Amino acid sequence: MGLDDIRPFNYHQGGPIPIYVSPAAFGTIERVFDYVFRPKERATTIPKVSVNLISDEPFEAAGLRLEPIPLIHGHETIYGYRFGNAAYLTDHSSIPDSSLDKLHGLDVLFLDALRHRPHPPIPPYRMPSRQ
Repeated sequence: MGLDDIRPFNYHQGGPIPIYVSPAAFGTIERVFDYVFRPKERATTIPKVSVNLISDEPFEAAGLRLEPIPLIHGHETIYGYRFGNAAYLTDHSSIPDSSLDKLHGLDVLFLDALRHRPHPPIPPYRMPSRQ
């Protein structure tokens, strides 16, 4: 979730960076980075993005046709992407069988492989008591 890290790119590009995101993922991004999406706050230290909501349907970005590949990350569905004969599958814990069918005929597969064992369960956050 390195949204703040795009600020140098905003400066060099001279404007917002397009992001392509599912509605569910955008809900999380909007909540975590709420200051980015407040219309009245446009300080130069705030990342600037143009939001493009995506679904399971292919779309075009930077002149490239991208096909979303549904993946599982913990209990959430996220997307990897196929472009031509290559695919990029990031930060996931499993690939559904229906998504494996979309990966036939690849020449290149970028596959994120952080660990052999699943992440330990994360306990729910509890606000510290004020005593």
